[in-house]
Amino acid sequence: MAHRAMRKLFVICLVCAASTIIFYLISYPALGRSYGALERTLLTGDFSDSQFFQDLYNEENGVKPPVFDELSRDGGMDGSFEADEYGTKTEELEALLGVDGIENEDDYTEEPDFMDSDEGIPNDEEVAGLIADYEDDDAGIKSYNSSQNVQSENDTSSSSSGDQEKSDVKLYQNIDQRFTKRLQKVKEVCRKYNYPGMSKKYTKRHLLYYSKRYDLLVCLCAKVGSSTWKSHLLHMKGLNPNTRNVHTNYWENKVKASNIIGSSLDKRIKTSTMILTARHPLDRLVSAFRDKFCDGKAVDKPQSDGHYRYFWRPAMRSLHKGRTRHGKLQISFVDFLKYVIIDQSQSTLGDRHWSRIFRACSVCKMKYDYIMKLETYTEDLLSLRRKFNVTELNVYDKRHSKSGNNPEALETSSVSEVSRIRSSTLNYFLKVPPYLIARILKIYRVDFEMFGYEIPPQLRDMIKKRGNNSTGTHT
Repeated sequence: MAHRAMRKLFVICLVCAASTIIFYLISYPALGRSYGALERTLLTGDFSDSQFFQDLYNEENGVKPPVFDELSRDGGMDGSFEADEYGTKTEELEALLGVDGIENEDDYTEEPDFMDSDEGIPNDEEVAGLIADYEDDDAGIKSYNSSQNVQSENDTSSSSSGDQEKSDVKLYQNIDQRFTKRLQKVKEVCRKYNYPGMSKKYTKRHLLYYSKRYDLLVCLCAKVGSSTWKSHLLHMKGLNPNTRNVHTNYWENKVKASNIIGSSLDKRIKTSTMILTARHPLDRLVSAFRDKFCDGKAVDKPQSDGHYRYFWRPAMRSLHKGRTRHGKLQISFVDFLKYVIIDQSQSTLGDRHWSRIFRACSVCKMKYDYIMKLETYTEDLLSLRRKFNVTELNVYDKRHSKSGNNPEALETSSVSEVSRIRSSTLNYFLKVPPYLIARILKIYRVDFEMFGYEIPPQLRDMIKKRGNNSTGTHT
């Protein structure tokens, strides 16, 4: 009887194995074609065939990907948002990167493959010319904004006989309008991508910080002014941190929301004033590279054991790199971007120093009241200080800032939206293969759209040129 049972079990196993083989033979060619086409598209930087991405998404998920609805096509919400004044138009992102249901978590589970090619990278002379053109454009924009501010100030002074108070009111009204436009854009992009993001648990436990006195909840991402914000929150608590490193457990525990509020945090999220700070994704990546990987310099050892454990060792392992022939540790900017792609191509959040802000702060799953930007940090913070009467705030205190404190910053800067990167950041990316830039832009696409940041035209042209050359079409 036992022998008969063994025979039945053998027959069942044989049938299962045969079924598996048949299914594999039927489905493998189709899957191979799909993923082969996806790989070719990514490697060549040719994003012209957006229909391919839609088809692939439908095929794998059985649902229609998020599309750009008529409200988004108009460039705004209720007719109040002007894309032209807010950085890269969403239509330009669509044309450059395609529509592909990018925010489905399954899109990030394949380990990326990279090409060893410098094709499409400008030479040193071309880079210098592109940087000069960019700086000329930047100077022109700043000059125009400055003239607009002067005109506004003249109009105010002529109608108010030099009344400074009325001038200040006009200034703060402009900043409030900017806050309103940012929130409108966030709602638009959240709706477009069907409210993407991860669970709120990580945000609540690790990234929310609290001021009980002013009932403020602030989401702090690394490399987005987090040190400065923590210092401000400590001052609101009546503390004066006498160290540059406010990220130690001693200081963190005094302002971290999960420690202070505990089980009532969900209730506080609904009633407190919610704030987050955004930063241009490309500026943020360069900042992280310079800080964590010594700006690409060859070193004998990392800055600390923690830097080795959390940054150098994971990067070297992911990139299959060892020490140089001279026994040094070195991660180039191209190496770093490849590591970022690997790190951000998983379903987890990845390293918080370059994780996407919309995911880290659960932007589409929590109701934020104010979206600040590092590029307009002084103006934004000054407005909030006035609105909530936060007397402890020194709005000119910027920890780790290279520009230093500038009490004249608000008077000389523009209240226009800032969406461009620094020319020094552009210099890093102009030395990167176009296919790699395309992958980075694709990963941070939602952050670009949500917070109104521009993709520099010099980088867009590199990607388009690479795509045209790969398909045999030359411009």
